Amino acid sequence: MKQVAWIILVLLMIGCSNQDLTEQGFVLQNNASDVVSDTLFDRDLSELTSYHVRKNGEVVILFAKQVSSTRYIKVVNYLR
Repeated sequence: MKQVAWIILVLLMIGCSNQDLTEQGFVLQNNASDVVSDTLFDRDLSELTSYHVRKNGEVVILFAKQVSSTRYIKVVNYLR
């Protein structure tokens, strides 16, 4: 039961955290998200990664262990 409460709390915090974004911030986040999702999909990595776009447009990507360092480096360099 505690785990369910924590999950709900985290989801509420995430949902509320975007409330203070300006229109420009939303555009920045959406553009960054589009580029990252398209890039990961095109390289068959969409199921091996998860990502989060911060309010300032920075992207944090978590790669699964089975992603080779070569593929990781290529994607990161492309996105930079």
